[in-house]
Amino acid sequence: MHQTVRLSRQLSHYETSHLNPALFNSNIKAFIQHGQFTKALQLFSVSPLSVTNFTFPSLLKASTFLSNLNYGKTLHSTIIQVGLHSDPYITTSLINMYTKCGSFSSAVNVFEEMVTREGFVKDVTLWNSLLDGYLKFGQINEGLAHFNKMQALGVLPDAYSLSILLGALGLKEGKQIHGYIVRHIFKSDPFLETALIGMYSSCSQIMEAWFVFDHLEDKSNVVVWNVMIGGFLENGGWEWSLKLYSLMKAENVKFVSESFSSSLSACVYGDVVDFGRQAHCDLIKMGFENNPFVYTSLLSMYGKCQFVEDAENVFRQVLDKGIELWNAMISTFVCNKYFFASFEVYNKMRYNAITPDSFTISNVLSCSSMIGIYNVGRSVHAELVKRPIENSTAVQSALLTMYW
Repeated sequence: MHQTVRLSRQLSHYETSHLNPALFNSNIKAFIQHGQFTKALQLFSVSPLSVTNFTFPSLLKASTFLSNLNYGKTLHSTIIQVGLHSDPYITTSLINMYTKCGSFSSAVNVFEEMVTREGFVKDVTLWNSLLDGYLKFGQINEGLAHFNKMQALGVLPDAYSLSILLGALGLKEGKQIHGYIVRHIFKSDPFLETALIGMYSSCSQIMEAWFVFDHLEDKSNVVVWNVMIGGFLENGGWEWSLKLYSLMKAENVKFVSESFSSSLSACVYGDVVDFGRQAHCDLIKMGFENNPFVYTSLLSMYGKCQFVEDAENVFRQVLDKGIELWNAMISTFVCNKYFFASFEVYNKMRYNAITPDSFTISNVLSCSSMIGIYNVGRSVHAELVKRPIENSTAVQSALLTMYW
């Protein structure tokens, strides 16, 4: 906090004094490290030509975080002006910025200009940045053509290239990539192992996913376990999800918060609340009792299994309640027909200055319709008029149902 105040004072100082270039660049990076992205870009605008090649990537990340394409274009112009447009690290940052800010055609133009220069055509990081963009924009055929072109030009795909493809391809193409991985002996890479398991699971080939998992040389990576547990659940194998959870404990794999979400969901599918209680004990022993993400999953598990009192106890134990936990408690009361209790939680939420989102509003509106207390629903609708939230089909549907 004190450092941010000091940096803000220096921003004002820079606007009225001569610059120390090293300190100038250092403070831009400090603003970005403290999440002060707008201030970092404002400081850049004081003396754009004083920015070094090491600072531009950070500034491009700041404009990406703000989803501000205009800032990004200004940075791009300055990069050309100071002659840094041939720097591969800056170019990769430019491609990522344009892609994430929705101007993918600009990203393609930057890439095409860069790879025509001698010496840069074989930089796999550049190729990966555009490959990622093609697939994020749903241009699968173009992405595959890009992948084939990079190989034709002698650019060897790395594990990240292949994991990007596996995250977007169907079963036929995914098997081809799997074959490529086997032929080129990519050993024990967590990116690829996770991506292969995820690809086969999403294509309903759960035994293929299990084959990959079962033949891993190193099973110490918790992400691989989490994806396999989620894969079983996604394909209706909740029992196997829970068996894998137990095996994960027996193998002393270090759990992370995501390790509990699929397992607790599996408890709901199997209606095995006793297993959920054991997971509740496990997460306390492992030190996750103050984790809001884990406790939201735990609350939802108790609520969906109709153990409302247990869900309330979980809710009360969390001191720093985020919007997700409030929503989970409201949803639990609505689903179990504790309608007036859901209104009470909604009012407490507003009293604690927690801003409702579309999920909150749709639940409260639905509750109003179910029990015929339309004055509450109209009050919520009035709030929506004063303070609009993001467009939501669920909210629109709930409003139509209430007024029908």
